[in-house]
Amino acid sequence: MALTVGPVLYHWSRETLLHFYADLADSPADTVVLGEAVCARRRELRLDDWLALGRELQAAGKEVVLVAQTLIESEADLRLL
Repeated sequence: MALTVGPVLYHWSRETLLHFYADLADSPADTVVLGEAVCARRRELRLDDWLALGRELQAAGKEVVLVAQTLIESEADLRLL
């Protein structure tokens, strides 16, 4: 059985997010889903931050999946995607 950790659905600070994903690198999780799936206005991490985290998690042996918002509500959300 494989263990997958989904995207964070809560509004955590940048520091809390970075610590959470650093801890996941040493966890038994097989797959980690990264990205903002809830609200485009929650911009604690930028695309470059998510990609850097993905590279770090891959180097730790994790499969990484990038996620994006599923409900696009504005032109700004579409540009961000």
